[in-house]
Amino acid sequence: MLSIIDLDEKASILITIVILSLVFGSYYLIHGDLAMYLLLAVIASLAVIPHEYAHKFTAIKMGCISRYIL
Repeated sequence: MLSIIDLDEKASILITIVILSLVFGSYYLIHGDLAMYLLLAVIASLAVIPHEYAHKFTAIKMGCISRYIL
């Protein structure tokens, strides 16, 4: 599959986590509540990583070639 920027999976997951933490935690970041922002970043990490890798491993188990692409 052709992508505009060819990143490895770890970089793509990291960028996804940063973007999701900014989307869901921007209110707390703007208002200076760094602890709540960091908590949301951790929650986003714990939710996104297993979810996306479950898609990948399910596809692999079904015989497809799969990798996470940003």
